Amino acid sequence: MACWIWARRDSLAWACVGIGDTRVVDLQHSLRSVGEMNPPELTGAERRALKAQGQHLVDRIHIGHQGTSAAVLKELDGLLTREQLVKVRASETDRKVRKALFEALAVSAGAALIGSVGRTAVLYRPAATEVTAATQD
Repeated sequence: MACWIWARRDSLAWACVGIGDTRVVDLQHSLRSVGEMNPPELTGAERRALKAQGQHLVDRIHIGHQGTSAAVLKELDGLLTREQLVKVRASETDRKVRKALFEALAVSAGAALIGSVGRTAVLYRPAATEVTAATQD
């Protein structure tokens, strides 16, 4: 199975093609402006601390074999806004497809992919109040 992620200024999509199976998911409707799409810059210590916190989380988003939908991306955005750290589980069995899916989710949500183990990934996006408070100081 071959997978691709492609991005342009106004859209992001990923596609996976296998024997008798073709999936293309367009994530354009969930993208923010290009300036807001950048994931947060994290140091190694911050990433380790977030990864440790993520181990104790329950999977909040489950993605089936059909991939993401507008509802899944909207729910992910809401969870990241409220909780900042979210665990996502994908039922896809192919490693390359899962990796592409998790990376596409992180980019579309403007979040950092903290790590992925097996079918589970942890995404982090700092709260908007933390970002605005840091820029005002």
